[in-house]
Amino acid sequence: MEKKVQIILVEDDMSFADNVKSCIKEIPESSLCQQYISCEDALNSNSLSDADILLLDINLPGIDGLEGIPRFLQINPELNIIIISILNHDSKLFKALQMGAKGYLLKTDCFMHLKTAIQEVMLGGMLFSPQMAAKVLKYFKRKPLLKVKLTKREKEVLKLLKTGISKKEIATKLQISYGTVDSHVKNIYKKLHVKSNVQAAKVAMESGII
Repeated sequence: MEKKVQIILVEDDMSFADNVKSCIKEIPESSLCQQYISCEDALNSNSLSDADILLLDINLPGIDGLEGIPRFLQINPELNIIIISILNHDSKLFKALQMGAKGYLLKTDCFMHLKTAIQEVMLGGMLFSPQMAAKVLKYFKRKPLLKVKLTKREKEVLKLLKTGISKKEIATKLQISYGTVDSHVKNIYKKLHVKSNVQAAKVAMESGII
């Protein structure tokens, strides 16, 4: 018989906790092994080392959920932590991810996504409530440097710089003088506010220039 996913719940709202437990019972491959009302209780238990997933609230008495994340992971580095919170602030979301959380579900819609979240993190992925996922996408969305305009020749030089070849080799490929290439490179650095070929290529690619 396949081993069930062992879940720990840390939640001090008993009514909400009961709803979470009911939801977990409907997931055949999962089992709630322990429930605690504070991070301290969970940290002082012996159940963390055998758990696969920790469902964790943020607003808790004593140590809050975000502070608890690194402490839980210190005990069990393989633990998959999913935040379940009413808080939809960017700061809470990104701190949770920075601390090592694998998901962030809002209490307002967590029962719609809990089963999928458990399955995703056990496969090595991450899952968020739609509202939180939008925040993540917005944060990582590439933002073009709209004010930066490179000439056609500067773009040609930059593309060749990205390959790692020297200015002399660029001059040969483009059939222009070394001095002209050097002038183009200086203009590129100035426009992109960088000081090296590597930085120039990175900024150009991230901002969609090349």
